[in-house]
Amino acid sequence: SMDLLTGWDFDRSSDRAAASRHIDQQTPLLVIGSPMCTMFSTLQRLQAHDEAWHERLKRATQHMKFAVAMYRRQRRQGRYFLHEHPASTSSWQLPVMQSLMEEPGAQVVTVDQCMCGQTTGDGHAG
Repeated sequence: SMDLLTGWDFDRSSDRAAASRHIDQQTPLLVIGSPMCTMFSTLQRLQAHDEAWHERLKRATQHMKFAVAMYRRQRRQGRYFLHEHPASTSSWQLPVMQSLMEEPGAQVVTVDQCMCGQTTGDGHAG
């Protein structure tokens, strides 16, 4: 797992480069990307779009671009990727995501996670 909890911070170019090298060296069959979706949430439409908000959106978009670069690397090497993001997020409208979805062989599947047994932290249906 490559995330903040395991010490990876994709705001840092050095961590993005290290992750790229790691994927190249380990050659995983499947890379699963799940960039933070906070800035792409429908709730963001309710936020004031000040300078700080735009900076957070810029960082979030950079993370999406990095994830897509990793996905494309996987595909070029004959391997697979899975991108997990809520269907309602605006990230799907980013040009980088639109172009990825239009690539030959790309498939978009929407899954209702509650139907697969997802629950909240206290065990209730989400």
